[in-house]
Amino acid sequence: RLLLTAFVRSLVQATCRFGMCSATESTTSVDDLDDLLSPSADARLLRGRVVQGLQRLEASGNRALLVVDGIDELLAKPLAADELRKVFTEVLLRTDRLVLVLGARQAPFQALGAHKVVAYHLEPLRFIDAARLFLWRVHRPLVVADLSEAAEEATRGLPLIMNVQNRSLVLSQLSNHPLLRQCNGIPG
Repeated sequence: RLLLTAFVRSLVQATCRFGMCSATESTTSVDDLDDLLSPSADARLLRGRVVQGLQRLEASGNRALLVVDGIDELLAKPLAADELRKVFTEVLLRTDRLVLVLGARQAPFQALGAHKVVAYHLEPLRFIDAARLFLWRVHRPLVVADLSEAAEEATRGLPLIMNVQNRSLVLSQLSNHPLLRQCNGIPG
């Protein structure tokens, strides 16, 4: 129940964050969510709020993309999985220009109402591609010691400077790093 609550709360906040509801609605929607999600809550009301927010996003004339990743934990619980199916089905039935992308380790649904679900299996990244992705997404400056434990004492926090001449060497060392190898090409 807590995971589903967090999921619905995120959807309501996201639709309000894009300016698709007034400040009062935003505060009311999110603050009253805890009251709405009491054991006696009406799940249809919750689904309705999510659908209304997405319809407001669509009202701008553009297509809307809803990406929901990591739903494996919700799918493991039968009641949450059933409610999730209902939410997604209602969202798809009541919106016109919405694309829904679900991320899970296993294909969660064959269909959502009258909508066909296409499962697309993603292979793990090659180690060199995982290294490139890491370099693109890293949020702190790297130091030489990040690439090699042996260089830690000798470099004493020397920043890693990557350029055209050493780019392939850095990528090669990073792609062979034990932590990156442990991920087996699956970022996250």
